[in-house]
Amino acid sequence: MSSKIIYRNFATLFFIFVVDSSESDLGILDLIHAFVEALDACFENVSELDIIFHADRVHYILDEMVMGGLVLEINQTIVAEAIREQNAIEKQEGADLGSGAGTKVKSLISKMRRN
Repeated sequence: MSSKIIYRNFATLFFIFVVDSSESDLGILDLIHAFVEALDACFENVSELDIIFHADRVHYILDEMVMGGLVLEINQTIVAEAIREQNAIEKQEGADLGSGAGTKVKSLISKMRRN
């Protein structure tokens, strides 16, 4: 099984995909373009630092678009909606953890004061 490298440059970023030789070059270039648009929507002018420090979000975006080697979705509206839903879930979990941790800390402080 032979493979090929397909890449595209956007500003200072290079996106490189290694694919099976039977894949369409134009299809993969379209996928790369859709991926970069999704990253731009998520990070507002994506940069190297966004990719490095938010690798989990980058992987989530890529997972929304490609899974098991198959392109699932490149429609920006659908991908952006999934990203917004994920961000809302993360914020809610963060708020739940923050309030729970704050309550635990307050109860520990009150116990220490009583002793």
